[in-house]
Amino acid sequence: MKQPYDHENREELREKIIGLGEKSIQKSYYPELQKRLSELERFRALLDQSTDYFFLIKIPSGIIEDVTISTANLLGYIKDEITNQSINNFVASSDELRNIFTDKKITSENERYILDSKLIRKDGASVSVEIAFSPVIFDKNRYFVAIARDNTVRKQNEEAIHQLNVTLEQRIATRTMELQIAIQELESFSYSVSHDLRSPLRSLDGFSSILLEDYSQVLDDKGKQYLNKIKQSSLYLSSLVNGLLEISHTNRSPITCETFNLSEIVEQIAGELQNSEPSREVKWNISPGVIVDADPVLMKTTLMNLLQNAWKFSRGKMLAEISFGQENQGDKTIFFVKDNGAGFDMQNADRLFNPFQRFHADDQFEGTGIGLAIVARIIHKHGGEIWAESAPDQGAIFYFTLSKRLPTK
Repeated sequence: MKQPYDHENREELREKIIGLGEKSIQKSYYPELQKRLSELERFRALLDQSTDYFFLIKIPSGIIEDVTISTANLLGYIKDEITNQSINNFVASSDELRNIFTDKKITSENERYILDSKLIRKDGASVSVEIAFSPVIFDKNRYFVAIARDNTVRKQNEEAIHQLNVTLEQRIATRTMELQIAIQELESFSYSVSHDLRSPLRSLDGFSSILLEDYSQVLDDKGKQYLNKIKQSSLYLSSLVNGLLEISHTNRSPITCETFNLSEIVEQIAGELQNSEPSREVKWNISPGVIVDADPVLMKTTLMNLLQNAWKFSRGKMLAEISFGQENQGDKTIFFVKDNGAGFDMQNADRLFNPFQRFHADDQFEGTGIGLAIVARIIHKHGGEIWAESAPDQGAIFYFTLSKRLPTK
């Protein structure tokens, strides 16, 4: 009786395993193995044509167990000169490179680790590369598949962009400084001229008044009319000069922020305006308890100009209505001053906050066109924005915001 594993059976089993036995050819794995081997050879051929660098590196020793022929050629070596060597011999040494092989978090997680470094060629030259280390397991051994890609061109482009940015920043800084100097010179000139004009304008007004009072008997009506025009013009010019000086003062004034009640300032200004014309019927809608962090002096100037405009342009209404309050839009607080007065055409809104801009005739409403320019400068100094909505004979609403980042006392 034959044993189940005698010599004949062993030979038959061997032939079946390796696919040589006549009875086992149809059942053999040999064709499949040939197919897989062919696929591996094609894949290897593709890798060997790549301009990227491929390494198979043992963890944690850092010994290179395999490398593509193209990688060896690109580095100036033959393949056998690279295998069984430490990766440190071919990659610029760094603490980050050493940590890659010792950090268990990097070696155990199935995620790529990217390293910007340099590959060292046999002739000593270096190649700037980006290396992607991907942990894998073969035959229960841990490896990194390291793929390095030449990033010399990218680095050059990044450096060129950096230099352009540096140059651009320097140009901007230079232009900003030149602009600041020009603005300061212009402000100084404006201040000096405005200040020097005040005295002769006061003289014009004063001497015109003296002529009208002391020499009225020797002047005919036409002469008196001329003197009145001189007097009115000098007063108007004085208003313009004072406005220029106020703009200059506003631009030069530092901001001293405090936390205070803006509603109380509005109530104070409203009382002063009402006392100036007690006969006028005006309905005031002032939201109480509007608290802000801002410069109280500059904010009083802002509200004085806005409320004076509302008072002036609502003069033609039987019952004028002026409102002040705030509304929230997301994390932004918007303050407003509203009236039901003459309003204006929004086609002119882009010029609204420029100095000396007036949208109404002098015989309708007095003014110099300075107030809103001052308001805009104050709001901008506070890091805020200002805008308006209006229509002819439909009143106007002026909105403004204040920055929340200004330091307070």
